[in-house]
Amino acid sequence: MKPDYSLYLVTDRMLMSTKTLGEAVEQAVIGGCTMVQLREKEISSLDFYVLASEMKKITDIKNALISAKQNTKTPTVIEFIIDREINVMPIVPPGNSLNDMILESEEG
Repeated sequence: MKPDYSLYLVTDRMLMSTKTLGEAVEQAVIGGCTMVQLREKEISSLDFYVLASEMKKITDIKNALISAKQNTKTPTVIEFIIDREINVMPIVPPGNSLNDMILESEEG
């Protein structure tokens, strides 16, 4: 598949208007950005890898949601794999009904 360079974002944390880089990338993808270049010259290779992994998750999820929203002719299933330790709310425990929905974490 040929890359789409029609709306290309080059990140720069010094110029962003959001609190986090993740928010900036998420807003760009929602706005139609087709390519994201992570530009970080002042961080270690490990920090760059971690940051790039986070940005990839954001772009993968947003692109999947955009694609699903555009597909109006057939049902779409998107599988989200999360860490076992992360509480995603609201949640219906396995084998329970919607009446047993947990709306917020007991931890916080």
